[in-house]
Amino acid sequence: MNDLIQRFGDSDVLYVVFGVALLIFLVLDVALLQRSNKPMSIKSATIQATGWISMALGYGYLVYHFHGTESGLEYVSAYLMEYSLSMDNIFVFILILSYFKVSDKYYHKVLFYGILGAIIFRIIFIFLGIVIVERFGWVLYIFGAILIYTGVKILVSKEENEFIP
Repeated sequence: MNDLIQRFGDSDVLYVVFGVALLIFLVLDVALLQRSNKPMSIKSATIQATGWISMALGYGYLVYHFHGTESGLEYVSAYLMEYSLSMDNIFVFILILSYFKVSDKYYHKVLFYGILGAIIFRIIFIFLGIVIVERFGWVLYIFGAILIYTGVKILVSKEENEFIP
């Protein structure tokens, strides 16, 4: 492992370890845990959550080990904040699944593929955005103008748009 770190750098190795672990967990999730079409039990959900949290904390330990206490604490703080803020998303998911009358037995599958798709598209858009901004720096002005226009439009809008599911 030390040879690998010296050859590629510790950050590169951490990204590879994270990516491999993530792929392993995703394959396990799809191959083993989604075969059943029955609603997920509390026990199964707890085991899965424990696995994902363990992976995240294990990665946090690697960050701490290779980058020091400050980086490790920053990672854990960011992870805990993200985890706590993501709880509101669960309520939104429940509302959406209820609105579309998705059967309880398909919740896990719909959520899994929905979140996986969101992650994949986020990665694509981030890297595409990086390429566009690096190649055409002036495009930042266009994006900025769109944000300013949208903000002003929301600010001066007198209508209250009500969401009725």
